[in-house]
Amino acid sequence: MAGGSRNWRLGFTLSLATAALWGLLPIALKVVLEGMDAITIVWWRFAVSMAGLGIFLAARGALPSLAGAG
Repeated sequence: MAGGSRNWRLGFTLSLATAALWGLLPIALKVVLEGMDAITIVWWRFAVSMAGLGIFLAARGALPSLAGAG
């Protein structure tokens, strides 16, 4: 890498956030598994991720066209 990274604070912050969220995941799953089965939890995680990504891409105007699919 020429010159080093200028955004090391951002990278460090994102790394800490990732580690914290991965650390909280088993605790949250233990609580959620008392009321839902594993398949339902996975379905909801993917659905919420898809909705979040869709909102993010729509806000940036970068949603892919569905006309080319298929």
